[in-house]
Amino acid sequence: MHDYRVHAKKGGRVEMAWANIVGSDCPAATAKPRRLFFMAHAASHWEVAREILKVMCKIQVGRWSRAMIIGVIIAACFACPAAAKYKVLYSFCSQANCSDGGAPIVGLTGDGKGNFFGVTDSGGTSEAGAGTIFKLQKAGKSYNYQVLHTIDCTNSCTEGKHASGELVLDTAGNLYGMMNGGGANSNGLVFELTAGGQYHVLHNFCGGGCSDGAGPSSQLSYVGANANVLYDGAALLYGAAKFGGVNSSGTAFSVTPDGAVQTLYSFCAPSKCKSGGVPQGAVAISGTGTLYGANFLDAGEQSGGDLWSVGPADVLHHFCGSSPCKDGARPSSGVFLDPDSPTLFGTTEMGGAGNYGVAYRLSASGKPYEILHTFCKSGQPCKDGLTPSSTLYPDGAGGVLGVASGGGNVSQTGTLYRIDLATKKLRVLYSFCRQGLCADGANPLGRVVQYGGSIFGVTLSGGSSSSSSGVIYQETP
Repeated sequence: MHDYRVHAKKGGRVEMAWANIVGSDCPAATAKPRRLFFMAHAASHWEVAREILKVMCKIQVGRWSRAMIIGVIIAACFACPAAAKYKVLYSFCSQANCSDGGAPIVGLTGDGKGNFFGVTDSGGTSEAGAGTIFKLQKAGKSYNYQVLHTIDCTNSCTEGKHASGELVLDTAGNLYGMMNGGGANSNGLVFELTAGGQYHVLHNFCGGGCSDGAGPSSQLSYVGANANVLYDGAALLYGAAKFGGVNSSGTAFSVTPDGAVQTLYSFCAPSKCKSGGVPQGAVAISGTGTLYGANFLDAGEQSGGDLWSVGPADVLHHFCGSSPCKDGARPSSGVFLDPDSPTLFGTTEMGGAGNYGVAYRLSASGKPYEILHTFCKSGQPCKDGLTPSSTLYPDGAGGVLGVASGGGNVSQTGTLYRIDLATKKLRVLYSFCRQGLCADGANPLGRVVQYGGSIFGVTLSGGSSSSSSGVIYQETP
């Protein structure tokens, strides 16, 4: 087995790099591993050079001159797609003591003007920082990063911790969201961050008997959210919690902008009814007031999960009806409702032919259920991706966008992809960790946002900082 350790050093328009090839089965390996210079046309194609080194290792690389090596790699890299279309806009934990935050655990929220908002799970300006709420502001052709608030965990995490789903932005510039943990009862909360920077806890879950739910597990949604209309700051918000309720199996709820929560449905213990329990991932609300979402547990405590609606309450699809779960299992990223169809789109993190997840669509009425793509169907190395880490988002051009936390190129650290709804063909738009030390990011997750012909999103890890705390990226297909 070879140990390919690649380091890069800036050198003008090109990257000069070298690789140590170590292994008794490699003709290039001696008592002191032989260093081989190679040149990549762009840093994002370093994996091409690595693959070529593998080939050269097998054919006695010692016989190759430096000029031959450089020539082969330049030729190969000129045949690669242009790398300029992918940009890292910000690497987290770039500031001292990670005061800017690290490890974004939810996707982005856009304002339609090229500015983006999100939440990290660690860092901040407080010694007990549990992450930051940030803004990436467009400034001409560049972007400026700004910490709007540090989530302070000094006093028993009364501000909450571990964001649950993407933020909601209203027309006045206020942000709303939920925390999965922390709060006055250590069971999560709903919060508001005003345009002026004031952080307010609107509701602490599990205040009395947990009938309102515990452990929020979705983002907040509202009528018009899936049509990219900003929240008006007055209408009801909707969400789900994975625990609590009268059956201790989770709730679907509404909440007013000032924090009044109403339980819309208490999911039932799977052994007692067919609704399933433990809601997970994104919820969606229709214009007529029907709320849609996904459960981690299906009836009978099976972990395949199901898709549900509330108002009226119904189970729309049971996953993993028969082994080996070819229709998917564990729809942990929730659903997206296309208001024009109306159709629900989503992914599962398991199931399918290879048990690496599927992408699907389902009529909001519950039938038919259709698999759009089975991930890693042909087996490793899973170039299309594996373990989807977002739901699906219609792109307005006959396709849907999503991310997977694994698979892709040789690094297997995730993909950004598009599925054509007419042909069901998946196209990988970007495979992460193409740059040395994953400077371009690794393990994408959460919502991706379109603006100005580009796609914006976050990764959980990778980046230029030594802590590998994730990036904000821009991909222009």
